[in-house]
Amino acid sequence: MQTENILKQISKLSDEERENLITEILIKHGPPPKSSDESLSELVTRRLEELKSGKVKAIPLAMVREKRAKRQQRRHESSNS
Repeated sequence: MQTENILKQISKLSDEERENLITEILIKHGPPPKSSDESLSELVTRRLEELKSGKVKAIPLAMVREKRAKRQQRRHESSNS
């Protein structure tokens, strides 16, 4: 329950505030365990191969940001209802 409350509060932060929060957490608690880094490396390698082969297509950053902004607006509107 506490985690859900924290996540709600985080969703209300601006992009810059979220980035600052993430930076502070990483500075105070260090990077993820090495096993997470290895899994991430495997994921990145696989995703790059999928992009190069044409199996998947990249989504422009502007489109991702627009969708995120719309989703955040809907959440904000529903939380005020």
